[in-house]
Amino acid sequence: MVRKTDGRRATPLREPIGVPPPLKVTSTEQPFAGLSLERAIELRWTLRDIQTDRLTLMPASDDDLNALTELGLVELHDGVPVVTPAGLAVVE
Repeated sequence: MVRKTDGRRATPLREPIGVPPPLKVTSTEQPFAGLSLERAIELRWTLRDIQTDRLTLMPASDDDLNALTELGLVELHDGVPVVTPAGLAVVE
């Protein structure tokens, strides 16, 4: 919006700097919201282990893999767990 005055140069109105609106949290941003803190931490570590291919030393439990698969954070390709884009978003 431009403010015009009588015969002088038009000057733009300056919008006040406001506080940004709070972020809206969706279910994809907090998939572990319904779980206990301990369980959420376990699943995050399992996601990180899958992402960095550390399952050869200590395989993930079936319960963890099932939970992550149901949440859509991990997919099994030929029996090997692979982190989905949604899972990568949670880890990062």
